[in-house]
Amino acid sequence: MSTRGARYLPAEIVGASVFQTPGGVQSELAKIDVEIMAMDAEISSAIKARGGFVPATITDAVQHGIDIATGKATAAPQGSSPAEVFYHSVWIPFLTSWKTWYEDNNGWFHNLWWNEAPNGEAFQRKLVAMIPIAKAAGIGLKTPIDIEGMSILDSRKPGLGDALDQIAHAGKFALWGGLVLGGIFVAAKVVEAVRK
Repeated sequence: MSTRGARYLPAEIVGASVFQTPGGVQSELAKIDVEIMAMDAEISSAIKARGGFVPATITDAVQHGIDIATGKATAAPQGSSPAEVFYHSVWIPFLTSWKTWYEDNNGWFHNLWWNEAPNGEAFQRKLVAMIPIAKAAGIGLKTPIDIEGMSILDSRKPGLGDALDQIAHAGKFALWGGLVLGGIFVAAKVVEAVRK
């Protein structure tokens, strides 16, 4: 992964709420949801093929995750295979966490006022980190995951992202300079008013 420009203006600081429309953020969050659901379908199919327990729907899977978190259900039955342990102990809690968060934070109006891009990207990074764990548990995954950042200032985006990153870097100094000059101007006006 390229880290060009990251030292100047990380995407987590800038955020999609500044440099992308709320609808753009919604679109990116929906893309992450599709990636997670595609991986869920692959993992669930692998567990079913081995004769393991898989909740019938995503809603049931989320409820199963809530039951695990509250102690109403065990993470994996006694004597489970590594794949089943991964599914019940790692995947279901992750899926529950994502679906709960996504339901509360993917609205247009919400993304007009709040920056959910970094949080969505954090879930996406966790999703990518699950691939080797699933493979080690014996679940072969083929789902492609595109981890391009949501903010157009993300340094992983070539072209426009790099150019805007450099403009923003220069703009930061212009902003600070403007604030200093503005402060000097206000101070001069206050001194002038006091002398009258």
